[in-house]
Amino acid sequence: MAVKKWSKKGKKVYNSNSNLENRVVNWLNSQFHYNCKKYESLTLPGITVKKEYKVDIHGLYKTFLGKVKADLWVECKEYQIKRSNVAVFIESAREVRNLYKKYGDVQKWYADILMLVSNIGFEMGAIRLVDIHNIYCVKANSSFNFVGKHDRSSFEYRRVSDY
Repeated sequence: MAVKKWSKKGKKVYNSNSNLENRVVNWLNSQFHYNCKKYESLTLPGITVKKEYKVDIHGLYKTFLGKVKADLWVECKEYQIKRSNVAVFIESAREVRNLYKKYGDVQKWYADILMLVSNIGFEMGAIRLVDIHNIYCVKANSSFNFVGKHDRSSFEYRRVSDY
């Protein structure tokens, strides 16, 4: 079987996105006490589409007694996030949630909280859409800065996304 070789540009983008995901996992674990993991191949099925949805980072926030209080789905992007990217993310999360609610034995979890992280930024249309659905946006440069109306304090209180 032939092995596909990476182009130099493709390998560079993959490595930089992987680095971004590692930084986000470390940030969420240390600052907000989530138990986050980066996944190379975690996919979640939807209810109406055969396509499975890739998850970059899944995080759990548990109480002191070990009960899961919140599931977090984080998507990391190495480009400016547009309104269309947000719409696709929302629809993916809806598909997964609807499958969970209808067939809980097939789907083990769905996201209570959605987060988009970009090292470039967000278009204004994207910010308006995430504000409507209570999705957290973070611009990751040398530090992590929340963008839009949902800030660090609402994330610390585990405000649930409305999608």
